[in-house]
Amino acid sequence: GRLREVIGKDFDEGGYFEVLEKAYAAGYQHVKLYFMTGLPTEEEADLDAIIGLINRTSEARKKISGHPAWVNVSINTLIPKPHTSFQWCGMGGLEEMREKQRYLKSRIKNKRVKFNFHNPEMSFMEAVFSRGDRRLGKVIRAAFAKGARFDGWENHFNFSLWQEAFREAQVDPEFYLRGKSSAELLPWDFLDSAVQREILLKDYNKIIA
Repeated sequence: GRLREVIGKDFDEGGYFEVLEKAYAAGYQHVKLYFMTGLPTEEEADLDAIIGLINRTSEARKKISGHPAWVNVSINTLIPKPHTSFQWCGMGGLEEMREKQRYLKSRIKNKRVKFNFHNPEMSFMEAVFSRGDRRLGKVIRAAFAKGARFDGWENHFNFSLWQEAFREAQVDPEFYLRGKSSAELLPWDFLDSAVQREILLKDYNKIIA
């Protein structure tokens, strides 16, 4: 609940389970849930809360039919995008993303729960290029020369090729994941997003409070 408030996605759990039980009573057997990890101020207890909600969602069907529901769980990593209140936030690297995925999977014993995680390497690249500056032009050129094409599609995505391109261009991709000072000049500040910086900063301060 705490982190749902941070991103403005809070909801009434009591109402959720009331509607869920009605759906189960009507014959529904499958539920799909969406979660996000990597939120500012996230702690292990927040990951445990995700696990708890997943289990309770599945187990709620036992009241109706005696069997738990099948639950498909989709989990993405937060990308702190420019022109949002998260633009000053840092983002965990690849190993942190993978560790959170391992943690969640290891603590779900219900065989009727199926996880679908977004590719950490693709999340990493999305973060780098959405938060990047003009130096990334050299990286893109190097990757293109090495054969990078249609990298938004996972079956075409070759992370090792991009790693080679970063090394060749002498650009450290981890630099773009770091947290930023609110006084820092950001690469995208010259663009007008029609959202005042002061409003974003006010919301950011609420997020990290």
